[in-house]
Amino acid sequence: MCPTPSSQCKAVVTCNQGVRGGQLIDLKATVDAAVKSCPTVQHVFVAHRTENPVEMGPLDVHLEECPLRPPSVLRSLWTVRTSCSCSTLQEVQGDGLRVHEAFSYLLLKYDESFVKQYDRSSLRTLGSVGEPINREAWHWFHQVVGDGRCPLVDTWWQTETGGVCIAPRPAEDGAAIIPAMAMRPFFGIQPELLGEKSPPDWPAS
Repeated sequence: MCPTPSSQCKAVVTCNQGVRGGQLIDLKATVDAAVKSCPTVQHVFVAHRTENPVEMGPLDVHLEECPLRPPSVLRSLWTVRTSCSCSTLQEVQGDGLRVHEAFSYLLLKYDESFVKQYDRSSLRTLGSVGEPINREAWHWFHQVVGDGRCPLVDTWWQTETGGVCIAPRPAEDGAAIIPAMAMRPFFGIQPELLGEKSPPDWPAS
C-alpha cells in the first residue's frame, strides 16, 4: 500500500520486496519515496516477503514484531488505491470483506483468533481481487473467514482492464467453484489464448 497526501493516513503497510514474474520489485523504496510527500505518516510497517534486507528508517517497524490490534469499528479499516499507472489516483475507503490477494497472504501468518473474535454471521459472499490466490490462501479465506459457507468469488482483473474479466460468479445456480481458479469470463468478455505467434487478424499493440 502506498500513501497519498489526500488520504491523510498515519500508517503504511508494505513489503521489503515483491516478486512478480520471477523479478524482484523494491516495494519499500517506492513507499519511502511516497512517504516524503505525506507528512501525516507516523509509521511504516514492513513485512518481509523475501530474505533480502532493506534499510530501515526512523518511521519503519518490522511487521512481524508487531502484535495485531483490532481497529475501531467506527473508523475505516483501510484505504485501497489504484496502481501508479493511473494519471489520477483513485481511492476507496471501506470495511467490507472483498480484499486484495496480498492482504490474504499477510493474514495467513497470524493466528485465526484475529478473525474469529468477530461476528461474521452476516457475511454472504467473500471476494478476492487482483489475481487468483493460491490454494492455501483460498481455503483459509473460505474456511476461517467465511466459516466454509460463503461462496468465494476469486477474480482476475488488473488496473489496466478497469474491472473484473474472469470470475466464478455470476453463474448458474449451484455452479461449482474450484479453489484458486478465476474460472469464467465476465459479462462482455471473450477470452482468447495466444501463443508465441498471434493470429494474423490479431491487432498489434
